[in-house]
Amino acid sequence: MPESVVIEVPVKSPVQGTKSPAQVRLESRANEPRSPLSPAALKQNLENAELNRKNLLMARAEKCRDNYSKAKEVSITQKEAFNEKTNLQAESIQNRLAVAEANRLAQTEKCLEQTKAMNQRVQEAQKKREEQIASEKEELDKSVSSSKERLSAAEERRTSMLREAQEKAAAEVAKVCVRENKMLP
Repeated sequence: MPESVVIEVPVKSPVQGTKSPAQVRLESRANEPRSPLSPAALKQNLENAELNRKNLLMARAEKCRDNYSKAKEVSITQKEAFNEKTNLQAESIQNRLAVAEANRLAQTEKCLEQTKAMNQRVQEAQKKREEQIASEKEELDKSVSSSKERLSAAEERRTSMLREAQEKAAAEVAKVCVRENKMLP
């Protein structure tokens, strides 16, 4: 048979709860004997209660006014800070736009200068090429005219040589004819 085990647990009496001061005050009032108040005392208590209520309402209204004024000040401060931040951002954006515009204008001016320089180089190259073509044409014309002159000189020499040959041949033929005529009876 198994052995039994005994566990001892200390048991304390339950802890008594603590009461709030308001609860203690209410219990003490409930235990006091009630004395009937006179109508003047009741009237005085009612006036005091009304005065306390008015004072409480005025204090609450003053606190609400203070809270409203503080909230209004905070709102105005936040609005001013927001406006200042917005203005700073707008100025920053304006400055960046102005810098970007200046950079764009400078880049455009630089591109225009480069384009003008390139156009000038192209015009100079075209002018040089036209001069070169004109000089080559002039040289070709000189060459052609000298070739024509040489050709016409050669033609003249050939013509004069032909004429001389014809004259010689005519003289020979005339000589031969004259001899033959003499030989004939």
